[in-house]
Amino acid sequence: MLALSGPASRRITAELTGADLSNQAFPWLSGREATVTGIPCYALRVPFAGELGWELHAPLEQIGELYDALFDAGEKHGLTDLGSYAFNGMRMEKAYRASGELTTDVGPLDVGLDRFVVAEGRDFLGKDALLARDPEWELFYAGLHAEDIDIHGGEPVLLDGKPVGLTTSGGYSYTVGKSLGWLFVRKGTPREGLCVQILNREFPVTVHQNAIFDPQNLRPRSED
Repeated sequence: MLALSGPASRRITAELTGADLSNQAFPWLSGREATVTGIPCYALRVPFAGELGWELHAPLEQIGELYDALFDAGEKHGLTDLGSYAFNGMRMEKAYRASGELTTDVGPLDVGLDRFVVAEGRDFLGKDALLARDPEWELFYAGLHAEDIDIHGGEPVLLDGKPVGLTTSGGYSYTVGKSLGWLFVRKGTPREGLCVQILNREFPVTVHQNAIFDPQNLRPRSED
């Protein structure tokens, strides 16, 4: 899979496919079969970087060819490779959950993803167990008050010096210049007065209700 993200991603992809990439034909959080530069792909409009973009799932033996074609088309748009730390920082500033938050031990209702669960009038495996679950934990999205260190996941979350949970993941957002992280804490834990212990140092955090950048998530749904 190749992920293409950024304001020019629609213009770049459009040069290589006849598929309609407009919001009307190909809305955010949808998937379509598409031929891109002659290569059969399954395209998902689920950009993990929080920008306009697509994941292009293609046969493994043709990934190199697809990569080269995207860069040929994207050269005039300034297309470049994106490192994993930058990628992680971008998803943190958009408050996207990742593998640290989404595990086999927790359900969507534990991590604030209720909006993706449509149970009424539908049947699916695990439905009864999901609806009967009474989460004992909740997920907080927070900014770390530190100049020289980031949350990585697995660090203790403290309240008045006592552990109330663990971090699940984190990263530095260069867009807003802040270190961010996810905290998995016992249900009912107050949002004020929390600290994260990293390398035997305690750092206070500020819990945010919404994403710190583009909180309405408009950029992935851009019309441009």
